[in-house]
Amino acid sequence: MDTSTSTGDQELRAQVRDAVAHLLGTAPGEIPDDANLILLGLGSLEVMRLSSRWRRGGFPVDFDSLLSDPTVAGFSRALAEAKARSAAPGGAA
Repeated sequence: MDTSTSTGDQELRAQVRDAVAHLLGTAPGEIPDDANLILLGLGSLEVMRLSSRWRRGGFPVDFDSLLSDPTVAGFSRALAEAKARSAAPGGAA
């Protein structure tokens, strides 16, 4: 089993959880992977800020892809997919 991918996924998920928890003013451990972040109080302005921050950090994710699954797991998946697309030959930067 390749643990590098799962470790990378776990690290990305932890970074997403930390960023969201900071905006929500809560402890990261209090946010389950599948909790709807909008229902927890994350607004569209905060999602825009996160997408901008992540784009500057090398994850060319867009606002709509984040809102399609507004969970820690969904945000992590959207970031990983955006990064993979940008790294592919001819991918969007």
